[in-house]
This record gives sequence, structure tokens and C-alpha cells, in this order.
Amino acid sequence: MKKKWKKKHGKKIIIALILSAVLGLTGCSPIQTVLGVGQLYGNTAAGLIMVLLDSGELESMDGEDPSNRIFIGRQEDPDGTDEDPEEEPSGGQADETEESPEDENQEDPSETGEPEDGADQEGEAEEEEPSDGQTDTEDDFRMPETDYYVYNTLSTEEQGYYDQMLDCVEAFEDSVVVDGADGDTLARIRTAILADHGDLFWFEGNFSYSEFDDGGEKSASFMPEYTMTEAQKENYESQVERTKDQWLAGLPADASEYERVKYVYEILIDEVTYDLTAENNQNILSVFLNQRTVCAGFAHAAQDMLQDMGVQCTYITGTANSEPHAWNLVRIDDAYYYMDVTWGNPSYMNASGSGEPDYRDYSYLNLTWEEISRDHTYEDFFQIPQTTASDANYFVMEDLCFADDDFSAVGQAVDEARRAGENLQIKFADPELYARALNELIVQQGLYQYCPDLGPYTYSFRESANTLYFFFDTDVL
Repeated sequence: MKKKWKKKHGKKIIIALILSAVLGLTGCSPIQTVLGVGQLYGNTAAGLIMVLLDSGELESMDGEDPSNRIFIGRQEDPDGTDEDPEEEPSGGQADETEESPEDENQEDPSETGEPEDGADQEGEAEEEEPSDGQTDTEDDFRMPETDYYVYNTLSTEEQGYYDQMLDCVEAFEDSVVVDGADGDTLARIRTAILADHGDLFWFEGNFSYSEFDDGGEKSASFMPEYTMTEAQKENYESQVERTKDQWLAGLPADASEYERVKYVYEILIDEVTYDLTAENNQNILSVFLNQRTVCAGFAHAAQDMLQDMGVQCTYITGTANSEPHAWNLVRIDDAYYYMDVTWGNPSYMNASGSGEPDYRDYSYLNLTWEEISRDHTYEDFFQIPQTTASDANYFVMEDLCFADDDFSAVGQAVDEARRAGENLQIKFADPELYARALNELIVQQGLYQYCPDLGPYTYSFRESANTLYFFFDTDVL
């Protein structure tokens, strides 16, 4: 029966939409565009994907870096009609980049020292009573402040510098003398502070300094430059807190660390749109006041919200697909994972911030070092863990990661989602299995073998993450 089924239906499928857009960003990388309606072909042995465009040209992805490609297509029931749907317009494109602020007297912050006792050193969260006005009740999700990853990688002496400089910025003071430090040290510690603290929206990193020698003892005066007045800062803080309270009102007080991270990932995707033109897009004001930001805003906001709930979260910068980018390192149940809220929000495929698809992509929720490194490159400002834990990966936690070629299990999950009218995203454990699944289930239309009542459906696949998305609520597209 299986051979007859393959012979009858062959490899032909109809793509209704291949959606993605080339975009530049202030700290975020693009997705390349392959747009057209035509036929999709696969090869299980090589994992080769080819798209026949309307022009008749066949584009091959074989041998290319697949990390920046998302495809969305339409699968028709092989027993139904075979009509070409209308082509959707492509997303916007922008080539803008924005450099992080630097003062002319400031040294290169990329020069960093070796952390003491290795990169995986952790501090235990302090056991404190909730701060004034915050109690651990059903109506208040807030928890005692967690410890900070980068701070724990510094030497005892550097931690002293860090404390002095952070106290200065938080108190909105004009300057502080840091005994034993020089300009290079101040720049390095400044970078560490910004990586640990996403809530310092009034200080974006610019500072000036003066070095002096007092009887052979070197010292430096750290003079931060603020982007607003102290009164403005206090006013904005109140507005930020109100928005956070509203967004996090639905999170139970007893939520696990995984549930807290997932909730923040989802709420930022639901409430905030990627927009290159957003004001204050390098800090959390763009997120909590205007709900429009870029990757820096997404990563800082995720960090701020999770730290409020006692989850250690670090701001990571580097490149993704050779463009500046920011994402997060999170600690869940004493294990580290990488999270990219920006790439979980499909609005970033459209740099103009309008007409974007409205769904959550879980491909970048709690990844290993190997997985995030497929398309993200870290800047090496400080050492970060080469994580291998996968227990808190979204697909593992939700039982949506498939590790063998029993595709009937995939069919069952898809059928249950279809009957419930819910969209479904799944993951395959390795690239080889993913290529086989994509070929058998989509290219050769094998999904209909496991779900005979499936009918037409829309799907997308993201090769860098080995994920496959099935859309039954197509309004989100």
C-alpha cells in the first residue's frame, strides 16, 4: 500500500506562501528572501531543498548556510483541487545599523580580563525578604532579586569596582573615584554592568574619566553620562513598573522557573512589535512605553522582567548572520540556556513593523550553546557557558521534540492540533532526522497517510532550528 501511495501522489506540492524579508537592524540580523509560488523538492540523503520560482528558475539551498531562511507554504490534499493561491507581498527591507554609544575618551570595551575560577562559576541567589511594597502572593509575582552572571565571573577586586560604579549610576551621581582602576578597567566593568542590568535605561554606556596617581597608587574617576534628568528617570520608572505589572498579572506566584521564562518570552512577542524606527530602541523604554523596539530592547526587557522574578538573565551581544544582535543567557533550575526573543517574534522579518505575521516562533526558546551558535556569534566580552542542557528547551518540555522516524507520532500530534483548531510547532532532534521528516511528510505528502482527514494546511519550516510549524488558524499569517 505504501508504494502505491507514493506512486499516486509523487513529490508535487503547491506552495502558497514563501515568506521572509531581508532586513538590517540596530542590533539584529536579517532573514534572506526567497519569494515565489512554485514547487518544492527534497532529497532525504543530502537534505537538499530546492524552490522552483515563478520565473522558472530553480534555486538550490544545497551547500548554503540555511540559518537565515524561513519558508511558509501551503499543502493541498492530494485528492483535492490544485489551484495556485495569490502571492503575498514581501516584507520590508532596511540596511540601517546603529553603533553603541562610545565617548572619545573611552577605551575599547572588547578588551576583557580572564574571569576568576572559570566561566561556569555561579553565585547562590540571596535569601532576602521581598522589598518594601512587594509580597509573595497570588497578586504579586515579584521575588527577591537574583544574583548576576557576569558579576560572578569577575575577580574580587573587579567586583569592588563594579559595585562602586553601579552604585554611582543607580544613585544618579556625577562621579565616583575608583581606587586601583584605569580607563581600560572602567570600560570593561561598564560593559559587565550593562550585561547584568537591563533596567538602567538612563545610562546607555557613555562615560568620561580621568586617571591620576597618588603616591604610586593609580586611580580613576568614573563620570557617567545620563540621557535624561533624574526627574525624568523617576517618571519613566513609574510608567515601566505599571506596564510590567499589567503584563505579568496572569503569571501564578508559584510558577516554575521554566514557566516564568516561557511567559516572558510569549508576552514580549504578543505585546511588542519589531520596529527599526522605534524611539529608545536600545533600552526598555521602547518596550514598556511604546511597545515597539529592536533586539536590544527585547533582550533588555526580558532580562529586566525575569530578574524581577528571581531568574538570572544576562544580556548577550554579538552578531547573527553577520549583523549586530542581542539575545539572552538564562538560568533555569541551575542549568544555562540561550533565548532570543527577537527571533521568536516574526515581526522582525518585516523591518517596517507593519503587516507582520502574528504568531510565536518557539525555535529560540532555551537552546544549547551548539544550537544558538549555528547562527549567533558571541563577541567575547566575558566568558559565557558552552551549555549542553536541553531539559528546559520548549519542545522538550512540551513533548514536541521527536527523536525517531516514527512519523505516526507526528501525525497524531498534528491531527490533535487540527481538531482543536490550534497551530502546532514541532522539532526534530537532529538535522538528519529533520531532513527525512521534511521530505517524507511535506515533500512526498506523507502527512496525509497519518492524517487522512487533514485537508489543506499551511506550514513553515526553519532549518537552523530543525522546526516545523503547522497553521490551522491562518489568520496569524
